[in-house]
Amino acid sequence: MYFSSLIKRLLFTVFILAVAANLSGIVNAEEDVSGKIIEVIGTGTIHGGNVAEARDQAIKNSLVSAVELAVADFLPLESMIQNFKILTEILYDNTSEFVEYYKVLTESVSKNKYRVLVQATVSIDAIEEKLISA
Repeated sequence: MYFSSLIKRLLFTVFILAVAANLSGIVNAEEDVSGKIIEVIGTGTIHGGNVAEARDQAIKNSLVSAVELAVADFLPLESMIQNFKILTEILYDNTSEFVEYYKVLTESVSKNKYRVLVQATVSIDAIEEKLISA
């Protein structure tokens, strides 16, 4: 069991290194060398009239979505499925490490929901470094 887990981690690391090497030559007009600009919608629920808390939750949810989308752009689905627990622990639970900057473009309240449209710059380099060191 331990050996199987070790092999999976080794293969995952080799795969990430290959992806990182492949991404090093890609340049997109919307990206700088290390960041990818992503627009996402986040939602928070208003409890007991606490709009500020709902807004904060909506922003946090949007930043998690931004990191998820950035990862999905360069990591194949099969690899995401096989390593979902690891990705959750090291990436999605720590999104502040990978979001370089964000701006709330617009926001809205509808019934008990608070929604924000956020533009976030996600550091691909930071994600790759974290995955390689995992």
